[in-house]
Amino acid sequence: MASSWLVLTIVAAYRVVLALISFWVRRSTQSAKNFTSGGKEFPAVIPSLQAVAQFFGHMHEWMAGIAVAGLAGALFGTMAALTMGIATLLLKDFYQPFFNPPPDDRACHQNNNDEVRPCSL
Repeated sequence: MASSWLVLTIVAAYRVVLALISFWVRRSTQSAKNFTSGGKEFPAVIPSLQAVAQFFGHMHEWMAGIAVAGLAGALFGTMAALTMGIATLLLKDFYQPFFNPPPDDRACHQNNNDEVRPCSL
């Protein structure tokens, strides 16, 4: 059930991206100034840093807002996932072994000469 929702979401996102690209291509072909070289016509070239800004600039305001909100949401979701992963790794690898070991390891580290306890590696 979960995988079908994942596939459905990916297909829907793919269709939205295709619709946005086709809309942008239609609008950009009307205003772009093509150039010719060697008898061949090439589309106008823009700097790579301005590509996303011009892409959103050619879109309708509402569609551009939704696209920017989606990118911001993806960015914040990625940062949240990375932060959770880093915190989990730090807790499991550094804090628990040194400051809060499991009960079996605590008994192993006690200096009790009366009885010998096996310790796990």
